[in-house]
Amino acid sequence: MMIAARNNVTSVCFFLIAVLFLIDPAMGAVPRMNCERILQTNVQDNKSAPPKDSWFGKDKVQHIFGSAFITGLGFLMFREPLNRSEKTALYFGSGVAFGIDVSKELYDRKTKKGRASYKDLVADLLGIGLTAFLIKVI
Repeated sequence: MMIAARNNVTSVCFFLIAVLFLIDPAMGAVPRMNCERILQTNVQDNKSAPPKDSWFGKDKVQHIFGSAFITGLGFLMFREPLNRSEKTALYFGSGVAFGIDVSKELYDRKTKKGRASYKDLVADLLGIGLTAFLIKVI
């Protein structure tokens, strides 16, 4: 029973990774620096309006699946090697994901480039809930 549960949760994690790469194939790519862009100072960039924060944007889908993946990974890391109960491991995975998500939004709030968004947190909570539901059902 334990092996079947581990295989199912592992399958869910790999599925979530695959979906993330389908949504944004550049996630696996090494970022490149655009030296011309860095050296240029464009005054218009500072005056441009911030991008709209849509409920159904690509960003929200990435938040959902990213949080779901972190929750599943935390669950697996706490459940299998430490031999904890499913409930305890799920609390651990959810806590780790929520902590990372809130930290990221606080970081966005403090930096000039980022924008903190409660919509991102809602998407993160949806991803955590999705993983908790899948773990309970499987």
